Amino acid sequence: MKRIAEINIKPCFFFVVALLLVVAANAQISTEKLSWHFSRYSEKSLQEKLYMHVDRGFYLAGDIIWFKIYVTDASLHQPLAISKVAYVEVLNETNQSILQAKISLQQGSGNGSLQLPVTINSGNYTIRGYTNWMKNAGADYFFEKKITIVNTQKSRELFSAATASNTAPDIRFFPEGGNLVTGISSRIACKVQGADGKGMEYTGLIVDEKNDSISGIQSYRFGMGSFDFTPVTGHRYKAIIKTGSATYTRDLPEIFARGYVMRLQANGNATINITAQTNLSDTGTVLLLLHTRQSLKKVWQGKLQQGKAIFAVDPALLGEGISHFTLFNSAGQPLCERLYFTYPKQKLSIDLKGIQPAYNTRSAVDMQVETAMQNRKENNTDLSIAVYRLDEWQQPDESNIQTFLWLQSDLRGTIESPAFYFNGSREETLPAMDNLMLTHGWRRFKWDDILQERDPVSAFPPELNGHIITGKAVSPITGKPLENIETYISVPGLNTNFKTYISDTAGKLKFDFKYMKGSSEIIVQTNPTVDSLSRIELNNPFAEQFSGNTTPPFYLSSARQNTLLDQSINVQVQNQYAGTQLKRFLPTADTASVFEKPDAVYMMDDYTRFSTIEEVLREYVNLMDVQKIKGKFQLQLWNNFFAPRQDMANLQFFQSPPLILVDGVPVFDIDRLMSYDPLKMRKLEVYNRRYFLGNSFFSGILNWTSYKGDLANFELDPRALVIDYEGLQLQREFYSPVYDTANPENNSHTPDFRTLLYWSHEIPADKNNERHVRFYTSDKKGRYLTVIQGLSPQGYGGTAVQYFEVK
Repeated sequence: MKRIAEINIKPCFFFVVALLLVVAANAQISTEKLSWHFSRYSEKSLQEKLYMHVDRGFYLAGDIIWFKIYVTDASLHQPLAISKVAYVEVLNETNQSILQAKISLQQGSGNGSLQLPVTINSGNYTIRGYTNWMKNAGADYFFEKKITIVNTQKSRELFSAATASNTAPDIRFFPEGGNLVTGISSRIACKVQGADGKGMEYTGLIVDEKNDSISGIQSYRFGMGSFDFTPVTGHRYKAIIKTGSATYTRDLPEIFARGYVMRLQANGNATINITAQTNLSDTGTVLLLLHTRQSLKKVWQGKLQQGKAIFAVDPALLGEGISHFTLFNSAGQPLCERLYFTYPKQKLSIDLKGIQPAYNTRSAVDMQVETAMQNRKENNTDLSIAVYRLDEWQQPDESNIQTFLWLQSDLRGTIESPAFYFNGSREETLPAMDNLMLTHGWRRFKWDDILQERDPVSAFPPELNGHIITGKAVSPITGKPLENIETYISVPGLNTNFKTYISDTAGKLKFDFKYMKGSSEIIVQTNPTVDSLSRIELNNPFAEQFSGNTTPPFYLSSARQNTLLDQSINVQVQNQYAGTQLKRFLPTADTASVFEKPDAVYMMDDYTRFSTIEEVLREYVNLMDVQKIKGKFQLQLWNNFFAPRQDMANLQFFQSPPLILVDGVPVFDIDRLMSYDPLKMRKLEVYNRRYFLGNSFFSGILNWTSYKGDLANFELDPRALVIDYEGLQLQREFYSPVYDTANPENNSHTPDFRTLLYWSHEIPADKNNERHVRFYTSDKKGRYLTVIQGLSPQGYGGTAVQYFEVK
């Protein structure tokens, strides 16, 4: 049976006065033209969604946050392999970034970890994730999750429970369609939110200026409710809201004398009726556009008769999830908008088998994981798993990948208990979902951009190959951008990691690094022999915009002090006895050189070692000319493009000097190179051909490598910009000890106070296409929760939870 829930749309009503309609009366738009505008924009605005499975929601200073990243197409929810880098941050209540990481993505999937500093302050924090491409749409589209961090070793002024209860709640009204219009019945949603960010139950009345009662109101779920209301000319209205023992008075939103109202009525699988109503003397036509996550479904045209037009919509036209109905006048101006939710017909089923109700300490836990779509086994599901101990602070997460993809990623603001809308009965969830859409609705685009044929803004390119470092060349005197400045960036190391870029008309620079992992020192410079004036500035790769979501105030309850002390001891014991294991990172392959195979390689230890670079070049390097003119050294390489290496008769030299690199860093002062100690060099690679790199080209290359790839004290140009830079994060290895359950006397007596028993960013299938998980309990008794989340190739998310005891 098809399950569809009625959803009232976001408060996005565009009021149009009569004069504007008269002026625009001759500018007609057809259903075909409106469809073309929308489809054109959608084709040019591919968007991503990013979800993070974060291991837990409560941490102590010194803890490690583990996470898995899923990147999907924003419309289809299928894994999307466009971006190769994700950005993860932990923000405090003032949006200051406390921790940052760049995470490698492969086929729309990535994973990482963040170790909390022992000096961090207690408080509520936000962990967020996004790609460079997602920055074009703004921070409201980023993944965000609230987490709590407590530092038992630091004191701070905490927000008390008494203060929280005495703070006036946030009371807001959301008219259906956007605005209240005189003489037209509208539906109004009311949301009351406490200082802790959670909804507050309420009752109340709508009264006029004489305090005559017009309508009663009350909340339904999570501090949200709705009521019908028809404003009358010449009256003013206010709401009297009662929450517990406190009473508050608030004015209703502004009432407009003229305008449009939109109404949606649906019952189960029956036809959805959309009613457009106006008190303007307009007998023209209106258009109704329907789309689901920017996938156009249909455009209708209706004629206003006595100020009303009714559209009958077949529910089968709607896609799964949130659909948008937008009303336009005949000139193509948006008037009202409304949301409607269609429950997914299927979901990813995750079944856990083999978990026992209870285990002893240091016992093996074995489970088998099965995934299916519509009762058919699905072997290609991407999965992640967390197993952790529950207590007063550590509670089950109320959101998951399913609630995020269908709700949280497409609605503005924080949704309280999102799992309720999927796990409760439809009788309970339909009215709650209706109120949710009234108070949280929004869209991922602007109608002005579509109707005026403005292409989506793409200031931040997708990172198709790896991390992109951006910056600009500017004048140090005026600060204005400089064009055509050839700039070089290097990551010193044993393998050459070197890029060039010529600044554009806006002075912008862009360096695409496919291989760059871990902490590195990067060196940025220009050639001082041709440019002595420019200054290079690098941009912050992390987003500098923030969503409108607020972080609830933080306070500690004295009733939970014992639990907090217990957790603090757990973290300290684990860091003391398992500190080495917690700092293990998986090995990573050496970065490949950006250059192709050289024409000649000279390993310095294979030759008699000379005391000067000049002697090395003169005695050992073939097809090279070393000269000294007017006291300055000059180098020229033979160009093998004009003659093969054996054809000495047709030998021709380049007329310009070669590119000289030391551990990937360009050297422009040849005299400085000549004065360097050759005994510190391990290898020289020579390229006897013109070499193109980006928009730059070089008359051959001399690529020197030291023994450690650390420049070996080579003196850099004083104008070079040297920065400590974090590349893609190295993958930390999760510590999971193994015990001999048959002979427990053989086990170590080292305390095992783990409360996060197991974490893995993947559950791979074996040769029989079966997925098995095995881990061991610790010395900590209590109730534990197993959470597995996953995404199918078809774009359906799933979550499985199961509890067990350790006795």
